[in-house]
Formats: sequence, C-alpha cells, structure tokens
Amino acid sequence: MKIIPIIMCGGSGTRLWPVSRTQAPKQLQPIINDTSLLANTVTRLTEHPLCLDPVLICAANYADEIETLMQGEGVRLSAIITE
Repeated sequence: MKIIPIIMCGGSGTRLWPVSRTQAPKQLQPIINDTSLLANTVTRLTEHPLCLDPVLICAANYADEIETLMQGEGVRLSAIITE
C-alpha cells in the first residue's frame, strides 16, 4: 500500500517572529540546517519507500515560492493546493 503525503504548509509568519514574518513564514526558513523546514520535511517523505509524491496545501501568496523551492530541491510534487 502506498501513501500520498498531504502537507499543510500555511501560516502567516507570526509565531516565530522575528525569524518568521508575513513575507518569510517559518516553513520557508532554514532553521535547523541550510534547507527550509518544508524542504526538510518533503525530502524525508520522498526518501520513504511507501510514499508517493506529496500534495502541499498552502496560502495562495506562497504557492509560487514553494513551487520554486521544491524544484530547486529536485522534489516532485503531486500537486500544490492553494487556500
């Protein structure tokens, strides 16, 4: 049985201030290492043998940046759904 991971990566950048801001939310920040929190999560999932390409759910104003980030990491996505 395969798993389609669904990652909710929204947020307005208010809880981890000043690192995270509206224009730079925490999921796009390199807090643990040189890669964003979102990229770390997606990479871990894509390395799992039971996981298919993930679906990301994000705010519409972050979709382009997230898509660019995932392409830069060489990650394939099933979809990006905006809210």
